[in-house]
Amino acid sequence: MKRKVDLFPYTLVAPAMLILVLGMVFPIGWTIFNSFTNKEIGTVPVFIGLKNYVYLLGDEAFLASAINTVTYSLGAVAGKLVIGFTLALLLHGRLFDRRFVPNKRYLRPAFLLPWTIPGVVAIYIWSSLYTGNGGILNFALQHLGILQKPIGWLSTPSIAMLSMILVNIWRGTPFFMINILAGLQIVPLELYEAARIDGANTAREFSAITLPAIRGIVIVTALVSLIWTINDFETPWLLTGGGPGVSTSIISIVTWNFAFGLRGMGFLGRASASAMYTVPVLLLLMIPIVRNLVRAESA
Repeated sequence: MKRKVDLFPYTLVAPAMLILVLGMVFPIGWTIFNSFTNKEIGTVPVFIGLKNYVYLLGDEAFLASAINTVTYSLGAVAGKLVIGFTLALLLHGRLFDRRFVPNKRYLRPAFLLPWTIPGVVAIYIWSSLYTGNGGILNFALQHLGILQKPIGWLSTPSIAMLSMILVNIWRGTPFFMINILAGLQIVPLELYEAARIDGANTAREFSAITLPAIRGIVIVTALVSLIWTINDFETPWLLTGGGPGVSTSIISIVTWNFAFGLRGMGFLGRASASAMYTVPVLLLLMIPIVRNLVRAESA
């Protein structure tokens, strides 16, 4: 006897699957296809194999952007991890107890403020702070006697990358803080009480209880943030445009320039190949994320 198939569940899922295919799968497939062609805007693509990938390996601007992407991503994520972890520990611990800070409940939303501000607004605020002449940052540092003359935070190649990393850290730290804080709050207090009975000090409690308990959360948070930072276009484009020179140009900027900007108009094949160079890295980063999520589900 033939089994009757209930089509109703599939009907419910169909719109979401259609959106997924149209919004994700098709663009990815189109990008992969174009990366193997000489596709330009308004032309019929011709298959050229790996020529786009080979070209990029010999392109100085692309190689510089690859190095900048690593520097920017690792520097920003490391800063967000350290500061976010520290803030989470402070908010979770006794330092912000009601005896010391009466309105403790208002501190967490205050620390989340950088995460809630729209990206364009936040970046333009930082641009005004970084302004060489008349910027608040230079004015304050000169007033304190730290600087003798204004610094071009975004126009000096040696410090432009650091300035961009600081903006990313400021914006992304709340994401680390709130996730790590949530992890800290679900660690059973009985573990700490038992450790104290056994004579463990604060450092021992942190290394033997706190870190192992929230390790998965920290790993997933850091890897998700790393993926976002590698793909970041908004911050470098609005803050520096990749300049001065190529000192803050990352792969997302080079990809845009190939497609629409300074590297020629409409080189979609090279732009696609440039974007595809990040895909293996992103896939490798997804593996431990999925593994930790599956482990958490099965625990």
